[in-house]
Amino acid sequence: MTNSMTSFARTDFENADICGSWEIKSVNHRFCDIAIRVPEDLRTVESKARESISIIVKRGKIDCTLRVSPITKGTETTNINENAAKSLLSAMEWVCTLMTTPSRNVSPLEILAWPGVVNELEPLTNSIVSYLLTNFELTLEQFAISRANEGQKLESIIKKQLTKMAAQVSYLEERIPDIISSMTKRHKARLSELDKELDHGRVEQESAILISKLDIKEEVDRLFIHIQETNSVFDRQEPIGRRLDFLMQELNREANTIGSKSVHVDTTSASIELKVLIEQVREQVQNVE
Repeated sequence: MTNSMTSFARTDFENADICGSWEIKSVNHRFCDIAIRVPEDLRTVESKARESISIIVKRGKIDCTLRVSPITKGTETTNINENAAKSLLSAMEWVCTLMTTPSRNVSPLEILAWPGVVNELEPLTNSIVSYLLTNFELTLEQFAISRANEGQKLESIIKKQLTKMAAQVSYLEERIPDIISSMTKRHKARLSELDKELDHGRVEQESAILISKLDIKEEVDRLFIHIQETNSVFDRQEPIGRRLDFLMQELNREANTIGSKSVHVDTTSASIELKVLIEQVREQVQNVE
């Protein structure tokens, strides 16, 4: 199951009482980190939203924001919390009595701007909460679809690169016998040019050591296994990002080993090309959940 950790969804809503929007966006993260921002008097909505997100998201940094405004009707006036305003004015009067040079030059607009003096929303009702959660679920559904669509694109890109890797490994597998034969002949030719009697037993021993160093069959076999395993990972019904990242490390290790053993331009070129392809896939894997 390939889901991207980068996604975005937004839903605007409006009914007779309120209007606003839900917005969910996510980026890469090693773990699941959910941050939800809602108005202070809508905390009951936050807990339900967090629970729903955690069901479908296992990795990624998710930012979820709810913006809500009351619908202003033509005949309505500003809904002022009179008790809060009186309490604030009383507190100001008391503070002024403690000051050496008291000042009462406070603008009414400053009073109105104080948190809690103006009620921005009507008291919550079950219908408003239900309406907000319904729109949240619609947004979350869009978010999940976006993650899945982006994940399918990532899977397609990765599989194309894996096909190119397999082609490079097949080329190496075909070239191994010729490379070993060529390097062995060159080694013997150099030995024959030496103007001294040689210990043939020692020569054969050194030739065997050279061949073992040149032989990259084990690395090639492991590369095939890792590529096959990477392709099969996409069939798993679980987050696969961490496993893909581990497999990229294993592929890179084998490619490095081939490069370190290389004494031929073909193996050197193939090793470099493999490492380039692996790095390209690794960058894409960082976006997979």
